[in-house]
Amino acid sequence: MKSLERQGRACRQPARTALTNGMLLALGLAPTLAEAATIIVTSPGDTLPSAPATCTLRQAILTMNNSTVSGNCAAAAGTIGDKNNDTISFSPGVFNGGSASTAANTITLADDAAAPFGTLDITDDNLSIDASRVGGVTIKRPRPSTDNTNAFRILRHKAPRSSSTPSGLILNQLTISNGNAGSGSCYTEQVLNAGGICSVFADLTLIDSTVSNNAARGNAGGIYSRDGKLTLRRSIVSNNVSTGQLGSGGGIAAGGGVFVMTDSTVSGNTVKGYGGGIILQSTNKAYISNSVISGNTSTQVGGGIILDPGTKYNGTGAPTLVATNVTISGNTSLSGAGGGIGLGDRAGAVLTNVTISGNNSASTMNQDGTGRLYAGGIFGLVRNTVKINNSIVVGNTARDPGGNLQANTDIGAPWSGSYNVSAGSAPDNGVQNIHNIGSAAADLKLSPLQNNGGLTATMLPGVGSIALDAIDSAACIDADGNAVATDQRGVARPQNGKCDIGAVEVRGGSFNLNVTVAGSGSVSATPKPSGSGSSGEINGCTSSGGPACAAVFARENNISTVTLKATQPVAGQALVWGGSCIAVPGMPTQATATMDQSRTCTATFGNLTIAPTGLPSGTYGAQYAASLSAGGGTAPYSFALAPGSTLPAGLTLTATGGLNGTPTVAADTAYSFAVVVTDANGFAGNPQTLNAIIAKAALTVKANDASRTFGAPDPVFGASYTGFIPGDTAANSLTAMPTFTTNATSASPPGTSYVITPTGATSAKYAPTYQNGSLTITSASSATALMQSLPAGSVYGQSVAFTATTTNTSAGSTAVPNGTVSFSEGGVALSGCNAVPLDSTGKAQCQTASLAVGSHSVTANYAPSNTNFTGSASGAVTQSVAKAATTTAVTSPGAITLGSPVTVNAQVAVTSPGSGTPIGTITIGDGGAQAGDICTISLPATSCVLTPSTAGTKTLTAHYNGDGSFGASTAPSGSLTVNPSQPGTTLTSSANPSRFSHSVSFTATVTPAAGGTNPTGSIDFSDGGSALAGCTGLALSGGTASCAASTLSVGSHTIQASYSGDTNNRPSNGMLTQTVDKDTTTMSLSASPNPAGAIQPITLTATVFGDPPTGTVTFYDGTAILGTATLTTASALSSSAALTVGPLGSGTHSLSATYSGDGNNEGSASAVLVVTVNAPVVPAPLLSPWLLALLGLGFAGLSARRLRA
Repeated sequence: MKSLERQGRACRQPARTALTNGMLLALGLAPTLAEAATIIVTSPGDTLPSAPATCTLRQAILTMNNSTVSGNCAAAAGTIGDKNNDTISFSPGVFNGGSASTAANTITLADDAAAPFGTLDITDDNLSIDASRVGGVTIKRPRPSTDNTNAFRILRHKAPRSSSTPSGLILNQLTISNGNAGSGSCYTEQVLNAGGICSVFADLTLIDSTVSNNAARGNAGGIYSRDGKLTLRRSIVSNNVSTGQLGSGGGIAAGGGVFVMTDSTVSGNTVKGYGGGIILQSTNKAYISNSVISGNTSTQVGGGIILDPGTKYNGTGAPTLVATNVTISGNTSLSGAGGGIGLGDRAGAVLTNVTISGNNSASTMNQDGTGRLYAGGIFGLVRNTVKINNSIVVGNTARDPGGNLQANTDIGAPWSGSYNVSAGSAPDNGVQNIHNIGSAAADLKLSPLQNNGGLTATMLPGVGSIALDAIDSAACIDADGNAVATDQRGVARPQNGKCDIGAVEVRGGSFNLNVTVAGSGSVSATPKPSGSGSSGEINGCTSSGGPACAAVFARENNISTVTLKATQPVAGQALVWGGSCIAVPGMPTQATATMDQSRTCTATFGNLTIAPTGLPSGTYGAQYAASLSAGGGTAPYSFALAPGSTLPAGLTLTATGGLNGTPTVAADTAYSFAVVVTDANGFAGNPQTLNAIIAKAALTVKANDASRTFGAPDPVFGASYTGFIPGDTAANSLTAMPTFTTNATSASPPGTSYVITPTGATSAKYAPTYQNGSLTITSASSATALMQSLPAGSVYGQSVAFTATTTNTSAGSTAVPNGTVSFSEGGVALSGCNAVPLDSTGKAQCQTASLAVGSHSVTANYAPSNTNFTGSASGAVTQSVAKAATTTAVTSPGAITLGSPVTVNAQVAVTSPGSGTPIGTITIGDGGAQAGDICTISLPATSCVLTPSTAGTKTLTAHYNGDGSFGASTAPSGSLTVNPSQPGTTLTSSANPSRFSHSVSFTATVTPAAGGTNPTGSIDFSDGGSALAGCTGLALSGGTASCAASTLSVGSHTIQASYSGDTNNRPSNGMLTQTVDKDTTTMSLSASPNPAGAIQPITLTATVFGDPPTGTVTFYDGTAILGTATLTTASALSSSAALTVGPLGSGTHSLSATYSGDGNNEGSASAVLVVTVNAPVVPAPLLSPWLLALLGLGFAGLSARRLRA
């Protein structure tokens, strides 16, 4: 045998001694760890981990594994990431009670072995998957376990090898099914192991769970557990298969840890190798209690269970199987030994209150090749230690001797124990064993393996068995010397003061059987009580009671089973067994009672009844559901229509009493039909009439909303229907169609909702109710056409006529539109054309003369006077308006003098058909064609003031310049005579009086008359009527002309300036009197020599400056005249006269000269000229200071006199 321990000896974990939170909860203990997370599965499918809106079981496991939320699997409590004592549970509504697409409470894993689908891998250290909130959950592959397509196991729990913290997985109320370990490993080298669950290096606990119909091509068709504790509580491992050659564990393969199995069943599993039900390898202890190992098959040792130490216990301390209150039956080893139990090298067993029966070692092959097969019950290989107490090992078969217990004969008998019943020769070293019972079977009197109470099937010793009361109460102990308080069934030991040998303690004392009959039948029982302490007989027991209804049976094994027979009930009635009686399948008038204690049985004869008698009402076309129940018989009941009876069409009656369907008929009265009920024992009741009212379905007939145009007739009204079942229509369901009325008349205006009232519909299947509809009257549509204006082209101010016609364009409506039409341009109504009423024919006309010059796009807009019509607008008509023509007239004003303004009148008139008042200006010119001097009339003025700038006969023109509405025009010519104006001439002199020979300038200034023009022309200057030389024909410049004269004689002169005149100015004169005075003269005096000698003559020269002067000059010495001299012209501006005088006395002389003047020059005098005449040279006398002072005074006085002279 290939040892599990050998497969994994290199990777054992440290021993685990702690329990996870989930394990503690499973054992009813309070957890000590905190912060565990709980995730609630809310989605039944198997989705991708990334699916955002779901929380499937796979997503919940991945969330726990990775400490990261997968999908929508947030923790409902605790903290994700702790990876300790976590729980996954299921929302009560997750499966929705089952559906057509999802089996109730079933998770079908995705049929893909590739990650993330396939096996549910769990790496969370401690996790509980608890399905108790939803009553259990099945997790399965979608294919049978025999189908190797996309094969994968269901669950795998892997704890880290290096972890020192105990890890565990708890499964509560889960069913693991259809797994197939066809590929992939359970863990590293464990290829193809574990079809259902793989648990490595971790504890695994199953509570109220099932592992069934899984397969592996290696070991462990159902559960593989390695190096961890495996616990089963109230669980089932069944119909799993290991198909690998020399595999191990058809149901369970466990090794390296403790195995605990309580209140559980391992059955129907198969292996091509060792341990059809269970193989325990390298396991130090295995505890099995209150459990059944049955119907398993192996091809090698251990059809039911094998304990294989492997190499782990290669010396002392071999592993031990401790089994208490266990039945091992119906297991087969096809080619080995130990159909029930196989024990490997050194393996031990302690069996207490165990029944081993019906196991078989049946093939022609065995381990040692000798062709011998051993021990259909228990086979020990070598060096085994087996303690059997209070157990039964019988009825097991093998081809060779030792069909019940067999040890390898070359080693020796391993058996010990007491108080057993064995069909073999062992155990042979205990006390009070009964073995080799083949010859003493009549004395043992064991019953077949059957239900004698308790959790397991047992074999009950019969009356007179040599096993009864064979052990003193003080000796009722197990192999370890402990008192045995109960048998395999839980019955207290001892009974009657002593214990029975074997696994079953027969109850002592007497047991009463009492029968109560109700109704008209009778009951009898067989066999009759017999033996000491027995009494009475049940024979023909009726409802009246009495001795025939009671019996006393001594001890449990006196008669283990009593059969009760009842008379057949009359037609329509049933027989119901009750109390401790169990009806015999297929024989409804018979029942059995197990007399292991006092029993009371009841037989009730009565009518089978159906409830309710009044069925709920249904409705045509609506889902109908009613449930019939029955009484008076044995459940379950079946229901059927009585022959000739029919249900309302559309309804069906199920065998379980469901009256379901959708009625396809209806009636005002109840439908009647008859139903027959049959109970579980085949008793049929009389037909019972039931009544059901199938009412007409509610049908809402709603008048369809409708509309029509004002002035049109009403449309054909229709209806919509609410309540028709699929397939029904008004056409096939109504016998009379609804009719309609309305409160609207042909004159009803729009804007009000009018009522459409339906009525009169009839139907055999529907009850109509009515809803009114609404009739909406819409405004009639209109169209407006605008006629081309008359005239199409006009001038400003000309009246233009527009005509619009509005028509009703709604089909079927004959009303004539009313209201108004506005003629507008650009949305602005034309003057006088706003809201023009339509006449009775729908026409409107307006005339307007207000159109401005230009192109006008005119539209007509219809505005209804009420809601009877909709408005409309015409297309545009183009109206061209030109400027109106004008005429202009001007009035001749007569004659004026240049410079005088003149008022000129002019008028503008509009030429028909134009009209209006022109604006703008009239320009009037006096030079023709708006030339010359101009004045402007700003209309509406009619005149302007014209001031001509030149004299002459003028041609007046008047031109109207036009404006935006009126054209320009020019008046015929008028005339104006402009006479020259009279200027004024003034004459001025540059010097008046002037000096002779001095030039004097005369300036004539010609000033124009007021309003006149600046004079042009020439000036003639004259003196006393004689023209001044060079001063005639002098042109005016800037209105002036000047003339310079230097030849005027001394005296008074009449100077005149004569202006010659020009076109615009008349001639004029200016005069002045010019006085010419004599010219002034100046004189200079010189003497030569100066100074002069005492006897030297002196020449005096006087020069008179003037024009040039004539006459004489008188010379003075002081006041004394020295002489006179005649002037001679010296230059153009001077004359001179010389006088020689001689000698003057010595000293200084104040000499001067005077000019007496002439006809043109005034006289003048020279300045005093001091001439010094030196005295003769005479020596000067010496003068005293006093004399010098006196002389000084004298000279000073002399000088003063001379100066005054």
